[in-house]
Amino acid sequence: MSDAIRVLSAGAAESLIGLISTRFTAETGFRIEASFAGVGVVMKRLEKSEHADVVVLTQPAIAELKGRGLIAGACVATIGAVATSLAVKTGYPPTVAQNRDDLQAALKSADAIHVPDFETTTAGQHIRRMLETLGMVEELHTRLRFAPNGASAMRALAEAQEEHAIGCAQASEILAAPGTTFVADLPSPFSLSTHYAMAVTAGSQSVQAAYRFIEMVTAPSAASVRKACGFE
Repeated sequence: MSDAIRVLSAGAAESLIGLISTRFTAETGFRIEASFAGVGVVMKRLEKSEHADVVVLTQPAIAELKGRGLIAGACVATIGAVATSLAVKTGYPPTVAQNRDDLQAALKSADAIHVPDFETTTAGQHIRRMLETLGMVEELHTRLRFAPNGASAMRALAEAQEEHAIGCAQASEILAAPGTTFVADLPSPFSLSTHYAMAVTAGSQSVQAAYRFIEMVTAPSAASVRKACGFE
């Protein structure tokens, strides 16, 4: 049995996993070795039999893995929902986005728009659909700045040189990124709250410790930590 718990996770849970990991290691002696990527990337890695003890993904993705027999037992623990939101570089004026017209105006006026990958991330797929609905894909394509996931998109926003750069990612990724400031959740009809869950994988080599880590992340006593990390 290893003294480490291997976690494969969507980027939305990076700050939460990091905060709980310290306490978990202090209480159990098990280290957390976590890797973060877009949901699509994590799914492909698991399909290729990459070892993991715990997986953290959207609820539909977890359900798909369970259907394939890649989840141990019947226990799937809900973490909470994360909104897809807007951000600006810290110190720059916040963007107004109370409705569809505000959002469209903010996108039009932006020098650069930092977003996660449109193919492999939950937020990226949603942003692409939003731009298609607004009819702005062609207009904005030279100003879109893609990153592998929301966390890296927000780091790029923090370092942006453009005067009117904005970012769009999940709230948890914005709140965790130094140098970025949360502005607002996407307005209706483009609002999106993505529900996340975690489970022990069928290939886990440290099942009991893996379940204990899940309990610590999802426990009622950790509600304030989850909220501070952007989970509702």
